[in-house]
Amino acid sequence: IVDYITQNVVITCVLTTQSQFQAGLMVDWYQNGTLVDTSGNIQISTMNLNATTTESILTITSLVVDNAGMYYCAAQIIALLNSEEAVSDVITIDVTGPPAPIVTISPVGPIVDYITQNVVITCVLTTQSQFQAGLMVDWYQNGTLVDTSGNIQISTMNLNATTTESILTITSLVVDNAGMYHCVAQIIALINSEETMSNVINLQVIGPPTPVVRIDSENPITDYITQDVSITCLVTTLDIFQDALNVDWYQDGTMIGTNGNIQISTMNLNTTTTESILTITSLVVDNAGMYHCVAQIIALINSEETMSNVIT
Repeated sequence: IVDYITQNVVITCVLTTQSQFQAGLMVDWYQNGTLVDTSGNIQISTMNLNATTTESILTITSLVVDNAGMYYCAAQIIALLNSEEAVSDVITIDVTGPPAPIVTISPVGPIVDYITQNVVITCVLTTQSQFQAGLMVDWYQNGTLVDTSGNIQISTMNLNATTTESILTITSLVVDNAGMYHCVAQIIALINSEETMSNVINLQVIGPPTPVVRIDSENPITDYITQDVSITCLVTTLDIFQDALNVDWYQDGTMIGTNGNIQISTMNLNTTTTESILTITSLVVDNAGMYHCVAQIIALINSEETMSNVIT
């Protein structure tokens, strides 16, 4: 019999004798030639199944290394003089250490993402079904147990009888989230259970990308009083940041908005390109000056402004 530490083992000895001798039958159990000690984790129960058959059961609860050895039972009719002992075959119990879980992590690193984005790392653990309830999973960042009091959440669930999934989610990345991540699994119910560590994922957190901004109009613009003028600003950014894009217009270094004879309209041309148009209706002398637009991803911490070329 080969079994793991903390598991239970049952060995059964069946004895047959004539009915008139059954009451005088004595059964003993031996481990490595020595009478079994029932003061610890071994129990022995003996009962008559019928008039000629007796069953003796040796139960070992929560195996330990000392339970390993050669077991057999011996029967004797003690009421009879010179009764010979009958000895069973020998059963060998090998007690092995607990099985280490199999641990895999995804995605295959490294992960490079922007500040304020979300990241998900998944750890999948496989073990034998009888050990799943005792499985413990921990996550580490740079060798230290992950702190879940901030923007990191960990959820663990059983997918089936042998597979457990643990998911680490980082919401709105910050610079401190950068580092080396791995998970560790252990069967905590087992004595001397070894930890199994996953591969390491390198998470790199980079600053937000700056939009590409340009004025798509002739320069300089010369026009008459009362004429209309339009200046177009084209901004290109990653599609995930487009909804957070903010475009401002400046005249001679001062921010301007829709006011008086100036109107500003901004719209997305596609998933990565935004167009902002400044229209001056019926030019007046005060409209003369240096114009430029500035784009910024306002949802991102430390997002840099990007300024267009200047139109006169």
